[in-house]
Amino acid sequence: MSVVDFVPTWSGQSASAEISTGGSVLAWTVTVDDPANDNAETVKHEVPIPAVHPSNPLSFLTSMRVRRTSPIYFEVEGNYGIDLTGDKGEDPINRPVVVTLPPSVSFSSSEEPVDTDAAGVALRNINGEGFDPPPTQEFNDLILNFEKNVATIDYTEFSELKSAVCNTGFYGFAAGKPRCIDINAKPAQEGEFIFYKQTAVIAIREPLADTPAAKTWWRRLIHEGFYEKIGGKIVRALDEEGEPMTKPVLLDATSGARITDPALAQWHYSRKYREIDFDAYNLI
Repeated sequence: MSVVDFVPTWSGQSASAEISTGGSVLAWTVTVDDPANDNAETVKHEVPIPAVHPSNPLSFLTSMRVRRTSPIYFEVEGNYGIDLTGDKGEDPINRPVVVTLPPSVSFSSSEEPVDTDAAGVALRNINGEGFDPPPTQEFNDLILNFEKNVATIDYTEFSELKSAVCNTGFYGFAAGKPRCIDINAKPAQEGEFIFYKQTAVIAIREPLADTPAAKTWWRRLIHEGFYEKIGGKIVRALDEEGEPMTKPVLLDATSGARITDPALAQWHYSRKYREIDFDAYNLI
């Protein structure tokens, strides 16, 4: 599993330079020998992309792009930015991460359907029926912006992070509460240093009263249906007169038996977003 061929294809001025002082692009065709296992990450880690433009010692690699064109062929592009100042100064990459909560504290508000009250009791009417349309509640999520200078960016990682939930503790918040609602990067240059200003926007949500923190962002549905389990068999739920129920009955999440007390309603949880470890990414 490796790269077996690495051939330059073209180079030239970029149509819209990523760096304000101008830029250029180098490109290569890459051939691999194990298409079932070789992927963009294989190419990214094995191809010898030069850190400095071969014909311009002041033009540095700012980002790279890997694109598969067939099972064994990839195209690799390297973006290079030119330093016109010659002023070395401090490498911006070495600056610490800036965490902002603009202006001092920021919240993102949204109105979303809810199925319990503040104490975690199911919202049902006197006969155990749900409300249609379902009631809504305002959610106010704490917003944190992590600003960091980085040498390169990985578009694949950005795609993985967008909308994902952190499944480990992150920045003092329990697993399941942080979600990446945005991540972006803008090219910049200071002296000979060409880099990206990266910003990750993380929303912190507090779970409903009866929801574990790890399932804060999960979808939840009440266990109910037109069938119930009696004596180990799933049968049609009947009313007091032995007729099929015309509304769903509440169900026990373990046994499948009917629940008659609306206050004892139980929930089915399912993931809405990808769950990953934020510490595996270059955020802080």
